[in-house]
Amino acid sequence: ERERERERERMRMMIRSKTTASCQHSAMLPRVRRVASVSSPWRVTSSSRLGASPQSSKQLERHKSQAGSRRMAAMKAPGATRRAGEENEKTLVKICGVMTPEDAKMVGEKGADFIGFILSDGYKRSVDAETAKELVRTIVDMECQPVGIFTRETAEEMTDVCNEIGLKTVQLHGDTPRLNLKDLPASLSVFYVVHSEGGKITTPLPAELAQIDLSVPDPAYWKKPIDWVSAGRRNVDYILVDKKEAGGTGQLDWDSLIVPKGCSRKGWIMAGGLTPDNVGEAVQRFQPSVVDVSGGVTDSSGLKKDEDKVGDFIANAKSAA
Repeated sequence: ERERERERERMRMMIRSKTTASCQHSAMLPRVRRVASVSSPWRVTSSSRLGASPQSSKQLERHKSQAGSRRMAAMKAPGATRRAGEENEKTLVKICGVMTPEDAKMVGEKGADFIGFILSDGYKRSVDAETAKELVRTIVDMECQPVGIFTRETAEEMTDVCNEIGLKTVQLHGDTPRLNLKDLPASLSVFYVVHSEGGKITTPLPAELAQIDLSVPDPAYWKKPIDWVSAGRRNVDYILVDKKEAGGTGQLDWDSLIVPKGCSRKGWIMAGGLTPDNVGEAVQRFQPSVVDVSGGVTDSSGLKKDEDKVGDFIANAKSAA
């Protein structure tokens, strides 16, 4: 019995010895403190939860405030998605029918966002390839976007011209260019023109072209607003609503105008009969993404742009938005 008691005592001593050694080892370890990641000011440290210093709390609040400001700036930046209740972005302006680099420079200096010129032959404001090259260089230097207008060319012809003159945006202003939309490269931005008569759109919209395109045998296609994949390209950047073919001066029927929606990536363009006098009312009434003018800002020749008219048109459009 005494032997068993001595054995139990030895076991108790061994256990106490191991426990003491373990505690001493833990005490010698360096204390690890959790800290926030440098890349994430939103992660709260353990010291903050337990009562951080006033200085670190202020830094955290400053980080949060700066991050919130950056998010708000991104939401209001040009091209950001509009949200319900937010103030509308300014309407953009496109001056079309520009024929000379001098006019292009003046239009850019006045604040235009897009500058268009007619690349198809046979119109009083048509330009040749060499002039078009100069126009593209001048417009790009002015930090504007050049737009080439085509009325009868195929996709291959339009692409060749764009490659030759360095153009990245085309305006499809005719039946043949519209039908060739599906064959245009995705690298080109597209303004797709539709005609409005008596308040009705008389031109097939991009998605509706598939109904007369036998390469897309889909009986239920009319239910689909846009076909983004099959049978080539169907998406466009803007739908431009106009009265007549390129070079015309007809005015849209405002009282019965129905704006096509859900047909483009960025919105719609209002054209046809706009002037410095009526563009403000047009912007306030219809809120187009872009307003487009050509003949409404020329001098008496109908060819050269009038500096005062261009300036008034742009100012009135942007102030009315």
